[in-house]
Amino acid sequence: MSDRTGPTNPTAPIATDTFADAPGAAGIANCDDSVSHDVDVVVMIDVLWARWGPLYAEPPERQPWRRHEELLKYLLGDSPNAALSHQPRKGANDATSRHGSAMRAELEWWRPLLSFPGDARSLWSPSTESTRQISAIVSMMERCTTQSGQIDNSDLKDFYDLAAHRVSLCGSALEQLRHPSYSIKPLTDQQQPVHACLDFRLRHHLGSIWLYATLSLWSDCPRHHVYGPCADLEPSANGTTATSFARKCAGYENIRDAFQDNLLRRFQTLAAPVLSEAGAQQPPRKYRPPRFWVALCKPESAEHNVSTRCAPIAELCRSTLSVPSADAPEIAIDRLVERDRTSDSAVELLVLRALKRLATGAGPAYVISPGPSTDRARREFAVQNLIAELTAVETRVGAQLMRQTTDLDIDHGFARLYSASVYRASELWDQLVMRLPDARGKELDELHESIELIHLILLQGLADLDYLKAKAERLASEVENQQTELLDDLQVKFAPVAVAGAPRTNAPLQDSLLSGGYVAPTAAWARAVAAATSATHNSYVALLEAISKAFDERRVRETDKIAKWAPALAVTLAGVPLITEAYGKLISNVWTWAAALLFLLPAVVLGGVGGYVYLRRGRLLGQLKTSKNFQDDYQQVRDFLALCRTENLERIRQELSVERAQQENAGMDALRAAAIYFDQWDAIDRKLAHDLACLVERLNKHLPSAPAARSDARKRLKPRDGTTTESLKQSVETWALFSMLANERPREFLLFPLPRLMLLYRAYPIIPPQVSLREGSERAPRLVSDAELRVTLRVFCSARIEDVEAFDERVCHLAHSSTGRSSARRFLDILDREIGIRAGMAEGDWVVANARIRSIGGL
Repeated sequence: MSDRTGPTNPTAPIATDTFADAPGAAGIANCDDSVSHDVDVVVMIDVLWARWGPLYAEPPERQPWRRHEELLKYLLGDSPNAALSHQPRKGANDATSRHGSAMRAELEWWRPLLSFPGDARSLWSPSTESTRQISAIVSMMERCTTQSGQIDNSDLKDFYDLAAHRVSLCGSALEQLRHPSYSIKPLTDQQQPVHACLDFRLRHHLGSIWLYATLSLWSDCPRHHVYGPCADLEPSANGTTATSFARKCAGYENIRDAFQDNLLRRFQTLAAPVLSEAGAQQPPRKYRPPRFWVALCKPESAEHNVSTRCAPIAELCRSTLSVPSADAPEIAIDRLVERDRTSDSAVELLVLRALKRLATGAGPAYVISPGPSTDRARREFAVQNLIAELTAVETRVGAQLMRQTTDLDIDHGFARLYSASVYRASELWDQLVMRLPDARGKELDELHESIELIHLILLQGLADLDYLKAKAERLASEVENQQTELLDDLQVKFAPVAVAGAPRTNAPLQDSLLSGGYVAPTAAWARAVAAATSATHNSYVALLEAISKAFDERRVRETDKIAKWAPALAVTLAGVPLITEAYGKLISNVWTWAAALLFLLPAVVLGGVGGYVYLRRGRLLGQLKTSKNFQDDYQQVRDFLALCRTENLERIRQELSVERAQQENAGMDALRAAAIYFDQWDAIDRKLAHDLACLVERLNKHLPSAPAARSDARKRLKPRDGTTTESLKQSVETWALFSMLANERPREFLLFPLPRLMLLYRAYPIIPPQVSLREGSERAPRLVSDAELRVTLRVFCSARIEDVEAFDERVCHLAHSSTGRSSARRFLDILDREIGIRAGMAEGDWVVANARIRSIGGL
């Protein structure tokens, strides 16, 4: 095995989430050819994150546990040098007892590894005798997937550890790491590792289940039985032979690439996408799983500290960490020791960490070297414990960065929408105010009615903007002050060791994990989003205050007018005594009935007219006077937003989740209950998307007519919003409707299986150009953020993350083409019937949908 030539099967998946895009990553090109005389063992440990599930839309034979069963059977084959071990941790035993005796009885034949030195040899089953273990592991992985919702969060990790297992491959069995169709050139004996160990375990992050697949390649047989039953073999000469250190590392890289290709044929690998402020203009940076290089130096080598270490460790730092020297300032260096060991049995571990930059992201890379000791098994076990904790920490850091940047992208998108809305409101306000000084009568009333409508819409958005501002500020504080809980487990088990007389010139490991790499740029972005949200909030408040002052000015002006009518009122009141005197003289005589009725008739007529006016027009007092089209459209917009507002969708999700849990508790198969769950969401998605499409078409019918192109300069200078109060009023009403439709949508689409509704908001031109909803000279912001698009399609449509960007471009192109732009319902019909987008898609359905969109309209 030497240089990679790639898979020969053209339909096989291509490994995209690899380190192969890093300069010099195909091997250790920068290593010199120094001989590794000082090293007993070289180990490369590579962690892969695979999307496990739950893939409820898949048929039973394609569920992840069945795919994993195929992988285990392929890896083990019938080789006598392959073995399987079911190795749940101690905490899993407690979790089992807390969640029912049935699970405990089902797995009574295994016993967890309790303490060092360990007697794990009895846990290893050769490939020819592994059928029972495979069946038990697959059964437990199915249970972990389908019943994880019934487990307390505090017990979830221990519950998943019930399915933890390892595969040991020695000698010729290492060929099983690669798929037969994946071609690599043969490696020399000195480049070929002697032993490989694969550790599989499940974890829960960001609402999904992840599979950790950790591959370790050894230049010599390990001495601790936790890595495999070959610990009883004689030491190999491969670890001490004078071979080129660079060539050995290059061989390990090629084998690792072959295994990743094998894994990709069954699962989607994951790399947490860490978004940036550039958004759609820049692909997401991928925070990749950690990679470890371990060098077990000979006991007689120099003592390991920051300044003196065996030469191969320095070469590993220069090559695997992509730094000019082993003491480069970007490297974090620490010496750790296990806390639960006595001073005699404790092993000191030299740990060096850096974030290795790649073409589309970065991945944390480590060089670890345990201190000199004659007990190699003890050193191996200490390294295993440290790597397990560091892998968990790195995964939590990556998942947290993914969550934080996802929230930042959503908040940034909303801040831009509100900014565009208030920018357009300011334009309209400016034009309305310019008409106030010379407006009279009905025109003046209409101008104030339009100003009041702007005031009401801004007030409605201000409450949401307050929430958004508080969230952005809280998120910025969270990113800048990363929770130290990330390192709790690591700090409980390992303590830093100070080196006497050696001043620290590099950052400690803790600072590198909590503030290095992508954390600092994410913190800067969080501050920028908080500042943008605060600026938009201030714009809202300033415009509202200006409008309030205009209302105050109008009240003062009308009050002054009432004072001017005081003399006339006084004259009128002065005539009352005259009328009273005349009436008194009139009634002093004897009246006939006819004279009385004649006198009361005007009063009756005036009373009737007043009553009619009160009944017909009095109810309109205080009502905002708007056009009939606006009143009808506003009712439709309000009814639609009431259905799809976040609070209502969250209520529906809780109700459907309770129904699903009840069905499972009643004995229904978990996959069947999940299928019903997604069918219910699909019906809701279809209804809401159809309502939105109809609403958009209705609103577009009432848009102000676009001015025709004119060659006359005078006509070309005609304002966009018209020159009459009526046309300006129509522009205000149009802005109000579309601002509500954009700003009051569900706050986070990624929480709900509504892919049609999300794509309609994302791709279709819901906000037409006539509304002029933009940020200054910039184009109108998209109504759905990049983060919501990626997560919704990945989680609810089984999309491959590398397909999402191209899929988004094609959908947007389709929406703006003559085919999709003809009507919103036509575009929705294409999404639904011709492409096949729906909630709960299987991976195969996504592949078909992604191929269909390419064939529509020559896309």
